[in-house]
Amino acid sequence: MITVKSKLCILFVFFSLISTTSAFSQIFADSSKYLIDSLDLSTLSERDKNLIDSLLTLYTNCENDTCKINAISAIVEESWDDEVWPKYNQWIHDFIKEETTKTTDSSSLIHFRKSYAATLNNKGYYHNSRGEIDQALEYYLQGLEIQQEIGDKTGVAGTFINIGYIYLNQGLIEKALEYYFKSLQIEEETENQKGIALALNGIGYIHYKQNEIEKAVDSYSKSLKIREELNDKYGIATCLNNLGLIHKDQKQWEQALNYFNRGLKIERELEDKSGIAISMGNIGFVYNGMGNHSVALTYFNDALKIMEELDDKNGISLTLNNISTTLISLGKIKEAKTYALRSLTISNELNYPVNIRNAAETLYIIAKKENNFKGALNYYELFVQMRDSVFNKETVTALIHQEYKYKYEKKALTDSLKNAEKEKIAEALLAASEAENEKLQIEAIKQRQQLYFVIIVLLLFVLFAWLMNNRIKIILKQKRIIETQKDRVEQQKKQLNIHLKEIEKKNEHLEYLNEELKQFAHIVSHDLKTPLRGIVQLLKIIEDENPNLLEGEMKESFDMIKERSIKSQQLVDGILEYSQAGLIKASIGKINITPILQSIVKHLNNPEEIDIKIQSDFPVILANPYQIEQIFSNLISNAIKYNHQPKKQGVIEVKCTENSDLLEFKISDNGPGIPSYLLPNIFQLFKKGNHPDHIDSTGIGLSIVKKLINQNGGKIRVESTEGKGTTFIFTWPK
Repeated sequence: MITVKSKLCILFVFFSLISTTSAFSQIFADSSKYLIDSLDLSTLSERDKNLIDSLLTLYTNCENDTCKINAISAIVEESWDDEVWPKYNQWIHDFIKEETTKTTDSSSLIHFRKSYAATLNNKGYYHNSRGEIDQALEYYLQGLEIQQEIGDKTGVAGTFINIGYIYLNQGLIEKALEYYFKSLQIEEETENQKGIALALNGIGYIHYKQNEIEKAVDSYSKSLKIREELNDKYGIATCLNNLGLIHKDQKQWEQALNYFNRGLKIERELEDKSGIAISMGNIGFVYNGMGNHSVALTYFNDALKIMEELDDKNGISLTLNNISTTLISLGKIKEAKTYALRSLTISNELNYPVNIRNAAETLYIIAKKENNFKGALNYYELFVQMRDSVFNKETVTALIHQEYKYKYEKKALTDSLKNAEKEKIAEALLAASEAENEKLQIEAIKQRQQLYFVIIVLLLFVLFAWLMNNRIKIILKQKRIIETQKDRVEQQKKQLNIHLKEIEKKNEHLEYLNEELKQFAHIVSHDLKTPLRGIVQLLKIIEDENPNLLEGEMKESFDMIKERSIKSQQLVDGILEYSQAGLIKASIGKINITPILQSIVKHLNNPEEIDIKIQSDFPVILANPYQIEQIFSNLISNAIKYNHQPKKQGVIEVKCTENSDLLEFKISDNGPGIPSYLLPNIFQLFKKGNHPDHIDSTGIGLSIVKKLINQNGGKIRVESTEGKGTTFIFTWPK
């Protein structure tokens, strides 16, 4: 009788069903003898060849279909060559479909349907190993439907295990647990020891991933004991690997290495390539933990080679990631990144959250080492997403729920058997007393009360566990936020220190340039003013000694030279004053503007007796008195200079208003105004109003005013209308 393929994948035990063979030296089997014409005898191991030959001999001597099916089923069950057992499984599938149409015997039909369901289960196993999850699940469910219809409990239990494994890889832990516990319950009912061992192995894996080490060791040990009693070498190797992994996680390297080597020895005896690759990978883990990364890399590469031969995508993705982490330890970051990206690509194709989580974590570490912080953040988010989807607080609740459900159902079954026995006794003893019946009822009530109490305690425990888990998550999240903020502050502090140092250097350079400019201005002023002074003095001597010679055009030319020389002197003085404006560090204090304005008005030349109106309640401001005097003196003197009103009709007003954080000063006059085309450039150096009768203007005064105001944090602007007057408005910080 054909059985469900028992190569169940639990805890790094991944298998595939495609083997790479050479295109040369192929010897194809004679289909009349071997039933299959695509079987390449040149690739068969001696063990498999002897197995097939002996069972085919048995097949040819069979007198009925049941015997034939059982003989070929033994090949499917015992062969681990992925080029052998799937082909014989397909032969059984096709044989049963054909024979079912020919027989009417009910017992034969049941046997055929049972065997047919097993072939569907094996097909599901085949697709699952290739990462074709949807097809695998479809075949499992088809086989399960037939098994449930004919009451094949052993087959149902095996299919539950296979379906549970699919959900396990997809991170659907609650569903996986449900199927494992269903399988265990059936296997215990039917006392199928091999099935119990498989279910215990799966449940042990969940405990292991939940970090419930004692429970995991207990489940694995029970499974190992059963398999040793059954002499199930493959199962023994699987359990040894699983126990080795627990010791590896506890960093008990010697014990872990002992378990893995024992498992590897058995797998080599069985010529189980997949098992050999897995054990090599596990041994690589141990050597990594012991710090011997070069040896670990050798084991991982050997494991990868076998998995690539088998086209085991699941195993390939995990091994690629293991190689990547080892290369990181060896400092080969670029090479590690290549392997990790390959692992992530295959993991996404398989849609296995655990594999994606592992690859994302490795790429996060690589991105940090490459200072690719944006990439690191993306990989970390993917890692957290996959981690939380696989084993979260709902998984813990599901585990407790499934265990309790299993224990309760088991107890309920036992109770029902006891009650059935009591009912038989009661029927046999019709004279039972009413007192005894009452006693039994009271006992039943007590049992129900105890059951309710257990349920309440369990619910309270689950609630408490949920609250604690939620609280821990919040604390960890807050801690991560604080650490992130701390890192950001440190980075900003470093950047600020760098900027401060740059500003300090620039300030030092600026002070140096200002000093150079100051020296340059003095030198230029001296070199220019000395010859100009000589020219003016020479012209005065000529004028004093020869008054009669200077007449007519000559006198006009002489006067023009004299005026231009004096003007040049004024221009040099203005340039020197502009270059020094604001360079000298002036002391700042609280000053009253009113007396300064009164002093300016008193000493200004006001031949036209222009009426200057000064506001009486000027506020006290923070400023340097010399700079304030320069600003107002320039603006008021300009207002006097350019006012063409008849004598005593000119008016100048000086006002101040307060805003929230600024003072606004206005100096307005009723002069001729400034042409609109001159307004945009009025504050530029050497720019002045178009008034030829005022040639003594250098065009520097307003530039000095703007420079001083800007240096103190204020702004200046002008409003003017030709024929109506001009207003200069500037602001000053309070």
